[in-house]
Amino acid sequence: MGRVRTRRNRWKNTGMFFMVIAVIILLYPFLTDINAWISQDEYQDQLEQQSGWADATGGLIMPNSGGIAPWAQLEIPDLGIKLVVVEGTSQEALAAGPGWYTQTALPGQGNTAIAGHRTMYGGPFRNIHELTVGSAITLTYHNQVYCYKVEQVDSIGSDDWTMINPCGYNALTLTTCTPEGQDKRIAVRAKMIEE
Repeated sequence: MGRVRTRRNRWKNTGMFFMVIAVIILLYPFLTDINAWISQDEYQDQLEQQSGWADATGGLIMPNSGGIAPWAQLEIPDLGIKLVVVEGTSQEALAAGPGWYTQTALPGQGNTAIAGHRTMYGGPFRNIHELTVGSAITLTYHNQVYCYKVEQVDSIGSDDWTMINPCGYNALTLTTCTPEGQDKRIAVRAKMIEE
């Protein structure tokens, strides 16, 4: 009788273990969204507290304890997006929000490229495939507002990096994954306009 009870307890404990794992897996995307929203709020507060984004260090914004610093603010009115862009595209950086490809140009100096998640981590670029030619995008960097108009929205190969390369004019390129799978990405190219 004792062996039967021990086996039942073992099966019950094993079943409970797998149930807890299943709940964690199901909640993981939602938990990453919450983390990203909290990070965005913190970065937004940090940008607002620094008058004109400049401080005594000459405009440098200090990174958080994870080494991730807010870099700029991105607005896409057609999608209702207003997000803080962080510096870099590491896994940790993109978990906090869209990230600037540091190997690309600063705003107004060539092709500025920004990556963001389509799903999880708040899904900041969830709907960028809905942008159309002429959609407006603004990027505020060091208290300077740069205005862009979308020129193209493309599906490209996941190993195609040509969209973030110099393009011969001041541009903003946004990239994210696609619903079609990991071998594709969405790339939005916008040209800077003079205001």
